[in-house]
Amino acid sequence: MARDGNGTHNRLYDWTDEASAGNPISSVKVDAEMDDMANEISNSLAKDGQTLPTANLSMGGFRHIDVAAAQSRDEYATAAQLQDGTLHFGSDMGSGDAYAISVVPAPVGYSPGQTFRFVASHENSGPATFEVNGLGAVEIKKHGDLDLAQQDIRVGSLLTLTYDGTLFQLTSVAYTDARSSQFDVRFYGAAGDGVTDDSSAFQAAIDAAAITGGTVIARSTSSGYLVGGLQMREGVHLKGDGHTLLKGSGAQPIFIFDAMPNGPGGLWDLSIEPGGETSSCIQILKGRNLRFDNLHLGFSTTTGNIAHGIHIQTASDGGGAYFNHFNRIRIANLQGNGIQLITEDGQSLPKVNANTFSGIIVDSCGGHGLLLRGAAGNWFEGTIENCGGYGVLFEDNAGAAPPKGNSLNIWMEHNSSGDISAPSTGATNNQFFFRNAVNMDQAWRVTDGNVWQNGSFLYTANGLSTSGYFTIKEQGKTESTTQMSRWGGFQMGDGDTSPDCNLYRTDVDSWKTDDTLVLCDQRSAVESGGVISLGRGNSHLFNFSGNITITGIASADTLNGRVLYLRVVQDGTGTITLQKSTGNLRLPADITITTGQARNIILICTGASWQCFGNQLVNP
Repeated sequence: MARDGNGTHNRLYDWTDEASAGNPISSVKVDAEMDDMANEISNSLAKDGQTLPTANLSMGGFRHIDVAAAQSRDEYATAAQLQDGTLHFGSDMGSGDAYAISVVPAPVGYSPGQTFRFVASHENSGPATFEVNGLGAVEIKKHGDLDLAQQDIRVGSLLTLTYDGTLFQLTSVAYTDARSSQFDVRFYGAAGDGVTDDSSAFQAAIDAAAITGGTVIARSTSSGYLVGGLQMREGVHLKGDGHTLLKGSGAQPIFIFDAMPNGPGGLWDLSIEPGGETSSCIQILKGRNLRFDNLHLGFSTTTGNIAHGIHIQTASDGGGAYFNHFNRIRIANLQGNGIQLITEDGQSLPKVNANTFSGIIVDSCGGHGLLLRGAAGNWFEGTIENCGGYGVLFEDNAGAAPPKGNSLNIWMEHNSSGDISAPSTGATNNQFFFRNAVNMDQAWRVTDGNVWQNGSFLYTANGLSTSGYFTIKEQGKTESTTQMSRWGGFQMGDGDTSPDCNLYRTDVDSWKTDDTLVLCDQRSAVESGGVISLGRGNSHLFNFSGNITITGIASADTLNGRVLYLRVVQDGTGTITLQKSTGNLRLPADITITTGQARNIILICTGASWQCFGNQLVNP
């Protein structure tokens, strides 16, 4: 018989015993013996692999040695493969935001729990995918279902990914240094469904980022985030992706910047829509070196919100806001003011100073476009239009310094109360450069060195007060405070002013008969080449019929030989008449300009009067 079940082979016959017993060798017995041995050999494992086991094999405490590495999934791995990690490790063959490896043995599909490792050959720019042995690309997520952020995968990073049945989880997010750390609000519980109040999640992310300094990430969702009363921290920026929408919750400002005396911090790439009770989109009470870029504030209908866009005001402890920069900000459809800069009553020095606003658009706000109250040294560039109040309001505040040294480079139109209000008391050294005709309040007093830049256009509905003077300055040059720039000249509208500073008043729609046109006073000289345009709308004389007196020639030595170019355009109806022998203006005959006409008139000072050197009919 073959083996007895314990591995022992028992022979069928003992041939010695057979011989001793006198039994002849029988072919039957020999065949049986040989068949038994053949059967045993057939049931043994052949070294050439021709036979297969029919039961579990025991090594009896011994080892398989000199074995080769597994090449397919039905082969067992060597200790070397396990120790070297080659079963799950491959070389990155992907590009861009796609990563791919091949491993041996090749898997036949993705199964939950599969883990793979590789060294990244390139960094990611955002959400990424992973593929193994051509089985198909699968999304990579972190912390559950969060997309990868830029540089979560860095060149040379050793990454471990585990398949969870749906996607690959990155369990080894690349190390980032503290100053560039990113804190995704969804990781802190933000729902982003536009209904759930996500304020606590946002605040948790902001507070976490403040520990080391970093950026809070709010990625866009289909419904936006509902937030309010967020206290920003020093060293923290909050960034969207350009489509991120934040909706105001409650009556508090959506963002509050306070107790941030050094910065940095700020907001980037967000749309911020106030709720019905939101007081402002952004409030700054004490902050320096903050940056705001690519923000859209408003865009809800004007009905149902009371918010200001950007509200900057001195803090309760007297702290202020300095050296903050706002770039590419659009504010629209808010019931409050677009931007307001306020130093509180009783503070003797301006506390909202040296802030820069560039690329600003304020459109269709219920209040004023820009309110200045005790602000100094701020710079504005942009557009203000269609506001329910003034384009720019200079506001008095009791016991506090007035606005000083602010520069405005603004296109303004269609603001209900006017483009510029009457100045607050003592407003000094403010500089204006307007790129279109600007409607100024009739009570404006241009005093104490407030500056009009060359190229500005002025339109007044009811004239200007006569106190003080303008500085007219050509950009890039340093004329004195009473000198007209050589090449620029000054243009005014349906109101009155002079090129060098003196002001007078007229009716709403016409120049009064016998008004005096003061082209220069005794303090100044008109440079050769200066051009004066008078009138309405696009700075042309409108419906004038009367006398013109050019003053300021007390010293013949000062002005003798000077040339002045006067352009008169009739863009209204009727005839404009410049009368001969009017005051010290000497014309050879009356000059008339009818509807649609314009004339260039050249005047030369002869010491006692201005003589007409010539006039030419030109296109208006």
